[in-house]
Amino acid sequence: MNKAKCNTASKRKFINLPKSKQQSLRHEFATHFEALDTYYDTGESESVEWISVTVFDHWLSLDEAILNLDKARDETRKAYDEKLYTFICLLTSQFEAFLVKKLGRYNEKLTFREFTSKEGRKSTLILSDYRCGERARFSFVIPSLGILYFEGSDFTHHIYFKDVNALETIRPLVDRCKLFLLC
Repeated sequence: MNKAKCNTASKRKFINLPKSKQQSLRHEFATHFEALDTYYDTGESESVEWISVTVFDHWLSLDEAILNLDKARDETRKAYDEKLYTFICLLTSQFEAFLVKKLGRYNEKLTFREFTSKEGRKSTLILSDYRCGERARFSFVIPSLGILYFEGSDFTHHIYFKDVNALETIRPLVDRCKLFLLC
């Protein structure tokens, strides 16, 4: 019976962090999440900045969005996903990252999870279809850079940060994957 438990545990992609680490990360990233709540309510945020990582070199007009999203061929969509996935894998392999999960009936409690293996990390960070809702998408934090990363839709992801130097650290990875940073 113990052997079965061990095998089950080794198949998990991520595990809860210890309570002390959970509290530390909640404290460290509290202003990030508060700023997001304020931004969603008012459209403004003073305590945290954001930037988007995308396959496009500019914000798309309505006509461009229809052409590049709605009418894009499957091969094009796969190429877009592959660029973003490669970037995420590079980023999370070079910096310690923790998955963010919201729990509770109204998603009021934040929890942070540690990836159990390289394979677990890679399979957890597989991109959702660009038409999926936000609830199915992943987010993670990288404490050493002070960033909160959200998988977005339409082949565009979002990074929330306090220190602009974090962007200079990740810019070579963005360039390497032939992606773009847009404000």
